[in-house]
Amino acid sequence: PEKGFAGEITKTKTGSNTLIHLIPGVLILPILIGLVHINDFPTSLGLALIILIFISFGFIIVYYNLKVINHDLQERLIVQSELKKSMRDVSYLSDLIERSTDAIMLVDEKFVIKQWNKGAEAIYGYSAEEVIGKNKYDLLDAPFMTKEQFKAGVDLLFIQGGKRTSTRLQLSKTGKTLTILQSAVALYNDDEKLIGYIGIGKDITELVEKEHELAKLNNELNKLISAKTIELNSVYERISDAVIVLDTNWCYTYHNNMAYIVTRDTAKINNSLVGKNIWEEFPFIVNTKLSEAYHKALAEQITIRLEYYYKEFDMWTEQTIYPTPDGISVFLRDITEQKLADIKQKDAEEKYKTIVESSQEGIIIRDTNGVITYVNDYLTRMLKENREYLIGLPLINLFSDENIKIMQYNMERRNQGFSDTYDLTLPLRDGSFITVYIKSTPYHEKGVFAGSLSTVTDITDIKNKELELKKLTSDLRSLSFYLQNIREEERKKIAKEIHDELGQNLAILKMDASWIGNQVGTENTKLNERLNQFKKITDDTVKTSRRLYNYLYPQMLDDIGLVGTINWHANSYIIPNNITFHFNTELTEEILPQYHNIWLGLYRIYQECTTNILRYAQAKSIHIDLNFKGQHIEMSIQDDGVGFELKQVDTKLHHGLLGMRERIYSLEGTILIESVVNKGTKITVVIPIIESIDATTPNDFSGSNTNG
Repeated sequence: PEKGFAGEITKTKTGSNTLIHLIPGVLILPILIGLVHINDFPTSLGLALIILIFISFGFIIVYYNLKVINHDLQERLIVQSELKKSMRDVSYLSDLIERSTDAIMLVDEKFVIKQWNKGAEAIYGYSAEEVIGKNKYDLLDAPFMTKEQFKAGVDLLFIQGGKRTSTRLQLSKTGKTLTILQSAVALYNDDEKLIGYIGIGKDITELVEKEHELAKLNNELNKLISAKTIELNSVYERISDAVIVLDTNWCYTYHNNMAYIVTRDTAKINNSLVGKNIWEEFPFIVNTKLSEAYHKALAEQITIRLEYYYKEFDMWTEQTIYPTPDGISVFLRDITEQKLADIKQKDAEEKYKTIVESSQEGIIIRDTNGVITYVNDYLTRMLKENREYLIGLPLINLFSDENIKIMQYNMERRNQGFSDTYDLTLPLRDGSFITVYIKSTPYHEKGVFAGSLSTVTDITDIKNKELELKKLTSDLRSLSFYLQNIREEERKKIAKEIHDELGQNLAILKMDASWIGNQVGTENTKLNERLNQFKKITDDTVKTSRRLYNYLYPQMLDDIGLVGTINWHANSYIIPNNITFHFNTELTEEILPQYHNIWLGLYRIYQECTTNILRYAQAKSIHIDLNFKGQHIEMSIQDDGVGFELKQVDTKLHHGLLGMRERIYSLEGTILIESVVNKGTKITVVIPIIESIDATTPNDFSGSNTNG
């Protein structure tokens, strides 16, 4: 039917045209046959009509059949076209199914899996080969629902018209529990017989977890909001400020208890203001600075803080206005007492300013950058400057170059919160200099470091007098040292005379007494007794002369050195008095004449200390330490006696301590006296070694000498 002549007449368009062209021939042919048999009219006409009838009948049959064939062909072409399109759509849909991230599966009427896409593999972890042919309920749903529950879900699908969407728990290959949003559709064949189901599943596990977390957070948030609301109301009720809330119609929607108390005590309103209009309740604030602030805050949605005085109640208030689209909230605080205090403060500041300006000390304030912000009149006169020059000047510019580092250090200490006193020299612009004593301390404003405040005292005259006093002290010490030297020289001369003259005469007397005794003989008993008494007196006088000699001047320093002299003195005066004596030293008994003045000074101090110990201390032991310490020599004398209160010693009556100090100062040394009542006294003397020794060092004098 699609080729040759038949094809031409069976095609949808050309076939109809061909038949139309054949109709004239079909009509003319019987006419021609009839004309051939025209002579035999009855017979020929009948034959012609018969032929014409058969031809017409055949034409009608052929035409009808061809028309039916043509219609069937058109239907087949349409079906083929639609089938090709359907195949393309099926291919596209199949590709989409495979690419879908959702799990898409096809199961038969017994829930045996027939098809399993890539999305299902990704969600459940099973490949298509692993699941095809297995029961979907046993594989995925069994751990979470019974067969009865599964069947009830299938029944519900049919009740809902063959389509159903539900959320269920299913098991993955790894054992993870999944929350799946599943849509199921029942499939039927042409006979309306159920042949299976298509299921589309979306993994909403994370979404459900997030929803649970969100629900938990919302629940916690609601609890917090509820708690904060209660807390906020509680805070509003506890705070000392009066709190009122007004809506856009200027009616009260809330006020705390403090606001009620304020209105009760001032305006004598004993009822709640909620629902009432503020302008009607308090008409005297209409068209005032306060009402303007309320309207401005609401209109412009800005926070405004102002102080307002209610003359009707003689009350100062500080009000903070917070706007919202629904109205305003006002925090009102009674600051009447604060205002009165401010007035008193201003009066006090005026008094303080008067005191500061009339002070007989210079006062200067600098800020955190070291810039002068205030000076009083006395300071301007002291510095011979005007106030305009000093204000705004860096403080450090007032000081000389050699004092700049000192000032920078002091200013840094102020920044760290330390106060100091010091004196410095200030150069003035007229070329003169003054010495000032400065007391500087940090000051704060509202708890924040704001700079330093210093008082400046001109001590130029005091410094000059101090220098004079130091010079006088130095001269007096020089004189004292000179007098000590003269006294030592006089003592030395007297000792020498006692030793040379008296000692010699006493020796002669002793010798003469011995000679007379030898001449008298033994028979004159009374004369021998008197001679023996004379000898004893002579011996005692010799001993006394030696003691006086050594007391006036310790000649042994020149003979056996300091260590030997101390040992002699201890053995002669300390040990006989039943006092334990400990002498620890690294020095030997070498004389060292270059240290004569130091040895003499140390011995005199030792002598004075031991004399006081023997007289007053009631000590049982004395410890002496004498050693070189670098370029110094140090001697300490310690006893375990009754001790004394150092501050109670009157140097006008007891010259021993004063004499020791002056002797040590003359040698440029130091002395430290420590005493505790009933525990004893310790005196430590340190003297610098002024004269250097080329051939020897302190270590060359070392040795060991301990006596007790």
